[in-house]
Amino acid sequence: MLKQLIGSLSIKVLSSLAIFILIQIIVYVVINERTDKIEQASKNVLNINGLSVVVFEINKDILQIQRDISVYGVSGSEVIFDKIKSTHQSIQARLIEAQQRIQQPEIKNSLNAMQSLVLNYGKSIDSLKKRYDEKSKIIEQQLPNTYELALTTLASRDGETARLDKDLLLFQLKDHWHHLYRNSILFLTQRDYAKRSQVKQRLKLIKQLTNSGATNKMIGQNKVEQLNSLTTKFESLFAQAIQANRNYLTLSNIVIAGDSVEFSALAKKLQEDALLLLSDISQTSQESINAAQTVIQVSLFLSVTLFILFALFFHFHIIKAINRLTVSFRSFLNGDFSANIADINREDEIGFLAQAANKFRVLNERLVEAKKRQRKHPESNLNF
Repeated sequence: MLKQLIGSLSIKVLSSLAIFILIQIIVYVVINERTDKIEQASKNVLNINGLSVVVFEINKDILQIQRDISVYGVSGSEVIFDKIKSTHQSIQARLIEAQQRIQQPEIKNSLNAMQSLVLNYGKSIDSLKKRYDEKSKIIEQQLPNTYELALTTLASRDGETARLDKDLLLFQLKDHWHHLYRNSILFLTQRDYAKRSQVKQRLKLIKQLTNSGATNKMIGQNKVEQLNSLTTKFESLFAQAIQANRNYLTLSNIVIAGDSVEFSALAKKLQEDALLLLSDISQTSQESINAAQTVIQVSLFLSVTLFILFALFFHFHIIKAINRLTVSFRSFLNGDFSANIADINREDEIGFLAQAANKFRVLNERLVEAKKRQRKHPESNLNF
């Protein structure tokens, strides 16, 4: 039974169809896999290209922040500082979004380094505001107040009688204080370094003139002590302003500027990594395309070959066998039972037909013989 089932034409035909369908399924699976890889590669290319644009824009924004910091250092404008903060927050948001979209480890590492750098950048910006306020408080409030207080002290008479030598002394002290304040502000705000030595010189002259015996006699010990206290305070505030200015400039020109340079270096490295990754993706995509083309070509070749083999099999194994049986049956119908019956030993449907034809011939031969015997012996019974 199993042997007959294996030899059946329907099994052979179904097997051929099954092989053909299996080939198509394999082709579909392989092509689908390659298509998914190509689609993923396309998404990666789009993400990396988008990332390159984002990083380029962020780098431009970092440079713009540097310019805004320079403007803020001169003007102290709250609008400028708010713009700096807003730009920094925008940079952070875009980096976070880019980190979520990118999966490649080498790119993600660069983005993590950028994010860490931008966080430090934000802390430096917050510190910049504090340092600017510190130096501004000294330069714009404490130094002017001390200067005004010194002028007020020099201008007060306290019931003293006017004297030419005393007025001349007070005029000299006021002149020194005017130059002291002016040179201090020029040095601190415009970084006119020649003014620093002039500030020191004016402080020295004020101290000498204030602490002279003649001054003590003319304006009194109490006023001399007040002026000495104000001179010492101004000198201390000037030193604090220099340090505050130095702290601010160090933060803006070294720390923040250094972070900007480091970010640019990271951006350049990321672009280089992105180019290498794009090259790898392009190569992988091309390999997938080539593999898909190869699979299609092989499947087409196998399908055509299978079709040709099936056609040949059908022609030689079935059509010709049926034609041979047809010839045999026609001979039988014409009364020629000597015609050869081919394929009688086949174990498929054609073999069954051939065996049936052979039985038909045997029965007909017996029938003919029986009829002949009946003609010779009409009274005898036919025995089939």
